[in-house]
Amino acid sequence: MFDVGDHVRAVAPGRGQGLTPGSVYRVVGCPGADEVVLLRVTRSNGRRTYSGTLVTCSPPVLATAVVPAENPDAGLAIEHRVRTFATGLYWTIRQFG
Repeated sequence: MFDVGDHVRAVAPGRGQGLTPGSVYRVVGCPGADEVVLLRVTRSNGRRTYSGTLVTCSPPVLATAVVPAENPDAGLAIEHRVRTFATGLYWTIRQFG
């Protein structure tokens, strides 16, 4: 159904699975035929998040609770990349400098 690295958008809560409707998740693991591990990569408003939130779902739940989605990092503007790099550099220097 989904391969590691694919992106999916939650369209339903997933019956107790912890899915947030509107959020995008990256498939990070398929340890068995009975489960898929997802990493939340955007909030429901589409903004990037680095929460580390992992959700484990069964294939039947995925079939009804998610749809394929585009990679939210694809096509980021150069200004965004420069700003993110500068922010990271600032915090690295502030913490370790």
